[in-house]
Amino acid sequence: MDRVDWAAKDSNHFLKGNDMTDRVEPKAVMTADELARWNALPAEEQLTGLRAAIRRGIESGPSDLTMEQIWSRVRARRSRLTPPPPAHP
Repeated sequence: MDRVDWAAKDSNHFLKGNDMTDRVEPKAVMTADELARWNALPAEEQLTGLRAAIRRGIESGPSDLTMEQIWSRVRARRSRLTPPPPAHP
């Protein structure tokens, strides 16, 4: 990578380069673009990102949301990020 190496800046950020638009974080449901950028990372950089994400999860504490509420939010986010399928003629 020519720009800036990936780094776990702290337990709250896993950034590529200097730009927040380049940010790629591991998550349960990724867009096709996020997944392609994640898969393009070397294994060591993926591990660094996974460790940072796990640490953020541990440090975030308990939630009062049910699993159904969490999945509902994931589905809503996914539907906002995924373009609709093309219309058939």
